[in-house]
Amino acid sequence: MAQRFSRCTPRLIRSAILMTLLCFPRAGFTQTLHDAERWSTKGSRNVAEFVYIVGMAEAGDGGIQVSDGRLNMLIGLSASGVPLRIAARRGNGPGEVRGPTLLTGTPSGGLAVYDIGQNAIQIWNRDMQFEQWVRLEAMVVNPKGFVVLPTGHFVLSGGISRNPSAIHRFHSDGRLDASWYTAPRTEDPRVGLMIAGGPLAVTADGRLLFSLAAPHRILAYPVRGGEAKLIAGDPKLLAAIADDFMREEGRGSTRRATFQWHFPQSRAVLPPSERRILNVVLYMERGTSLWEVYSPDGKLLSRKEVSRAYHPWAITSNGDVLASYRDPDTDEHIAVRLALSLR
Repeated sequence: MAQRFSRCTPRLIRSAILMTLLCFPRAGFTQTLHDAERWSTKGSRNVAEFVYIVGMAEAGDGGIQVSDGRLNMLIGLSASGVPLRIAARRGNGPGEVRGPTLLTGTPSGGLAVYDIGQNAIQIWNRDMQFEQWVRLEAMVVNPKGFVVLPTGHFVLSGGISRNPSAIHRFHSDGRLDASWYTAPRTEDPRVGLMIAGGPLAVTADGRLLFSLAAPHRILAYPVRGGEAKLIAGDPKLLAAIADDFMREEGRGSTRRATFQWHFPQSRAVLPPSERRILNVVLYMERGTSLWEVYSPDGKLLSRKEVSRAYHPWAITSNGDVLASYRDPDTDEHIAVRLALSLR
């Protein structure tokens, strides 16, 4: 696959070399995953520099949209990673956002964002012209997955207060239609809300993929509802987390609760092709990510740990992966486009 590097080519080459050094043993695997950054960017002073990337997706015209949860903006990039414009600013009006989170494509080629600040889905057409604002009947806390189904339904994964499930389907008008997959049981209800759910994706053959944040488990559902099929599971890879997600620190009036946001967890399940399922586990504290490739029936084809804590967000039309990471030296958020091949 041809490589297109930015002006930071030497650094990207070094990164690609480093990523090949932390490979799991190939015993039992049939193929090896190869990856390289096509480009990387932290934004620009002329448009906006990223502060906290919480979503990325490819628009219908091939451009890239980045959701920033601290700037409360959607920032548009060219397909080659050049910052172009602010697509949505902070505000309460049509096409403005107050708490943008996950981005996903729509069946018509547009983009949708879950704006948790307004508890609404906002939709743009393929030319990034604002199209629709849909207020949701229930708020999804700490959303970890978001897709728009071919039926027009919205599916979000995360916690809903007083709802025991982790996956939630909403009608196109925002009404809660169904919830399923029981969230972990916890003594503290706040913890249950925070840890419920995991990444979502829709495959070309009409399945809804769900990867648990932890423990390691990948399921597939018919998009119109039905019984789940277990694709893969490795209990030794990721331990389940429950009440230990929250810790109490201090004493007396200084006592406070802290959440362990960086526990090892699956951050993406993506279908790069009809014959592949990509699952990515993020090990934030040790600064790495584990990339797994499965066949549709759950056979593990490749497993590779790379020396960067990538958080993948979406697959592009040509099979590239849109991802972000924190620079370990500056803590800046960097958006990247990764070329993948399996051979």
